[in-house]
Amino acid sequence: MKNLIYFVSVTAMYIGLSEALPPVKDCNYRMIEIQNKLGSGQILKYQCSSVVGPEPIRGLLKFNEKYVFKYSRVYSKTWICNFDKRTHGYELVVELSAPKPPCNSGLRTWIVKSDGIYFERDGKKPMKLVGRWSKNVP
Repeated sequence: MKNLIYFVSVTAMYIGLSEALPPVKDCNYRMIEIQNKLGSGQILKYQCSSVVGPEPIRGLLKFNEKYVFKYSRVYSKTWICNFDKRTHGYELVVELSAPKPPCNSGLRTWIVKSDGIYFERDGKKPMKLVGRWSKNVP
């Protein structure tokens, strides 16, 4: 009988405490963030599309603006992003991996500067230069 009381009280505490905790965030999402750090007055044009999936995501970013979009398991892990600034462009292939336990956000930041494209993982420094601008061919 003592064992039954002990078992019931431990089970009740476990259920009660798990109900009181905030829900765990969804681990199925990874996020791609694009930041415009080209300089004052510079506008960045971007277009990102999944190899398999939804319509392309495109837009314009003014200086110091950023855009974040989520990727779920439903679509491909491979994204192709094109960045344009006036007469220069850059095509970036993004391979998204699963977030590491315990359920990290999976944030991938691409920082676009006048000298090239930089990469940052989960908001941790240092930024890494991944490519330089190339001249657009008309």
